[in-house]
Amino acid sequence: MTNVTAGPGAGIRGARGGARAHDARWLALPVLASLAASRTSALLARGATPAAALTGGCHAAFLAAAIAAAAAALGAALLRAPAPQTTGEPAEVTGEPAPCTAFSVRDCRPAKQPG
Repeated sequence: MTNVTAGPGAGIRGARGGARAHDARWLALPVLASLAASRTSALLARGATPAAALTGGCHAAFLAAAIAAAAAALGAALLRAPAPQTTGEPAEVTGEPAPCTAFSVRDCRPAKQPG
């Protein structure tokens, strides 16, 4: 993704934004691991078997990750830019059509020769 912000310091602003997203991704793993370990310890203290405690800890971490992902998706859906408004009228066509190439998707028949 390129930064299209213009003006002095535009590259710095883009780099800071990318660093923040990078830090947030790497911060999620230790938080989820701590949550899983905490839940595992609590289940072990209640007398659960080690396998059941580990499973419960992983379930807690997966549930927290799913909630965070759903919240992020909801936030992205609510904060996205609105679609541009159109008038419903087709744009006025001016000028010559683009030349045909080997990769053209439209029907490119040779132009009629005068005469």
